[in-house]
Amino acid sequence: MESKYTYWCWDKFFNTKDLKEIKKICDDNLIKSTDRPATTTKTSIVKFCEWKSIKNKLNNLYENIKCVNTECFGYNLYDLNNLDRVNINSYLCKNKGQYDWHHDGSKSHVFDIKFTIIINTSLNKYEGGKFYLFENGPKHIETLDNPGSVLMFKSYINHKVDPVTRGSRDSMAIFVKGPKFV
Repeated sequence: MESKYTYWCWDKFFNTKDLKEIKKICDDNLIKSTDRPATTTKTSIVKFCEWKSIKNKLNNLYENIKCVNTECFGYNLYDLNNLDRVNINSYLCKNKGQYDWHHDGSKSHVFDIKFTIIINTSLNKYEGGKFYLFENGPKHIETLDNPGSVLMFKSYINHKVDPVTRGSRDSMAIFVKGPKFV
């Protein structure tokens, strides 16, 4: 584990067998939903799964997330509920899959998204698709290049995924909410 001010990484938290199981569970439990329109360039394919379908496989990660928050960040968080959506993202080279600079947020008047959790679920090699956080300039988060690795960061931080130039970069995004920032 490493802590870097506004984010936390777990290198290779999941092994290949875990990733295959996660992908199968998600593929078997996709829900009909639409992605919110991006305010920037976004050419990834996004599908959705409800937390209730995947929570047993991700419970150890979720416990780690809560522990890191308690010890390093101190946010008041809501528990993930069964109907919370998990984003399943595919960035394909054929359409130069990317997501330009943006931040994750909520239009709700009662909660904010406190953390974005990204899991690299790629099973095959790919090129491009580097993930960056913007902290005093672009910062490539190299740990997230490794399949099975996880990144937890404050959702209001701008971030992006560079275009994929070969193969497919797959990831899962989980959004952890809490009371409105004041």
